[in-house]
Amino acid sequence: MKKNFDNSILAKLQSIGVRRNNRWLVRDIDLTVHRGEIVSLIGPNGSGKTTVTKILAGSLQPEFGSVQRSPNIKIGYVPQN
Repeated sequence: MKKNFDNSILAKLQSIGVRRNNRWLVRDIDLTVHRGEIVSLIGPNGSGKTTVTKILAGSLQPEFGSVQRSPNIKIGYVPQN
């Protein structure tokens, strides 16, 4: 049975993981973003901030875990390059 998605939740990452060349980029990440929240990802270079952002935006799929997004959500992402 599929659980109802709480409509106060905009996005939810559960136990996500991404590997490249047998190296974890991110592992066991859980994040829930509720309506009205402002989210900042802070960390040193190489800590996985961009990877998590791309997963939230839908431009990268995790190898492990699950991603849920509110059906009408639009996520903006501006790369650093």
